[in-house]
Amino acid sequence: MATQTSTTTAYQLEQLPKGSADRAGGTTLRQARSAHHEVDPSDSDLDPVLEASRIADSTVPDGGKRGLANGIVYAGGGFGAAVLSIATNAMIERYGVEWAFRIIGIVCFSTGFPAAYMIKERIPIQTSGFIDWKLFRQGSFNIIFVAGAIGVFPLLVPPFFIPLYARSMGLSTSTGAALLAGYNFSSAIGRIISGHLCDILGPLNTLFAFLAINSLTMIALWPASTTLAPLAVFAVMNGLTNGGFFASMPTCIGNIFGSARVSTAMGMIVTGWVGGYLFGSPIAGYLLDAYGGADEGLKAYRPAMFYAGSVSLVATSLILLMRLRINKKPWAKRQCRSKIANLSPSKGSSHATGGPAWLMLYRAPCVA
Repeated sequence: MATQTSTTTAYQLEQLPKGSADRAGGTTLRQARSAHHEVDPSDSDLDPVLEASRIADSTVPDGGKRGLANGIVYAGGGFGAAVLSIATNAMIERYGVEWAFRIIGIVCFSTGFPAAYMIKERIPIQTSGFIDWKLFRQGSFNIIFVAGAIGVFPLLVPPFFIPLYARSMGLSTSTGAALLAGYNFSSAIGRIISGHLCDILGPLNTLFAFLAINSLTMIALWPASTTLAPLAVFAVMNGLTNGGFFASMPTCIGNIFGSARVSTAMGMIVTGWVGGYLFGSPIAGYLLDAYGGADEGLKAYRPAMFYAGSVSLVATSLILLMRLRINKKPWAKRQCRSKIANLSPSKGSSHATGGPAWLMLYRAPCVA
């Protein structure tokens, strides 16, 4: 939904009086986040990020290409968003904003419901509760929890601002939609690439690399994008690395905590993303407003760019800290898939009730 909201937001801002687009931007983005990204701990099954991770972990055997599987699952959303970026703009121009959303809703239901019905789980999902407070006793979990919560703040800034930034450059709405489509297509490719690299280099190594590059694109490349060509390069590069975050994070969590616990751990971590979903883009909108708004030219966007890039660097530093906490050798890869498999709960075992064996799993970081 973020892609469609971005396109409709840019279209609606064009209709507002001069000087009010930037102020509406913060409000519109905040309302969009509130409407589409509220996550409740007791309703985590409805979150698509969590569901995609659960699907991959419950259908791909241990020892398989789980990172690649996660990447492919998430890439579907990127490819769909790329198509809908252009299709939504065309529907808005022909049918209006209201009917554009209605059509998208019908399409999502008609494709999502059969897919959900036909999915068969490899293993049953363990119902161990929505929150496992013992996880917060572990330093590694706390670090990745905070890194994810912080890292989400800047990740949604570019897709919301690219159409508006293109308009400030004097480009048409259709060009902004095309740039957003390129961003989403690159995001899909980045998810597949990062998933494959997770299986080769290790999930934490991959997550760190993609977050670091993502930070650099927002701090260095985006401010230099004053014409269409560099802006297109930024959209592609940032899309690639942005998608890598969403594909690598579930793989990290799944490899550390195993298939039986990934639902609870991922649900807790995704719940921590609520702040970034709700306030990440509006903060950038308020910064744009404070420095003169979209009508003041491209320089007015720079505080928002540097905000996004610097926050992303903080998340990158936390992932690096966790990486060095597990293994200080650069690019070393640790695997303990066999330990995770051995500790998976089974019928009649004490593991299913969260016994000491699971505490061993929590205390042993598994993957670099």
